[in-house]
Amino acid sequence: GNRADLVVLDRDPFTEPAADIWQAKVAMTFVDGEQVYQA
Repeated sequence: GNRADLVVLDRDPFTEPAADIWQAKVAMTFVDGEQVYQA
């Protein structure tokens, strides 16, 4: 299957409490430099 080169989340996983990280949603996905998904 395809694998993303870059995934942009809707929040900063480094500043979120660890217990809440599961709530992060994908905002954008890039494959081979092309944006293939935007929420």
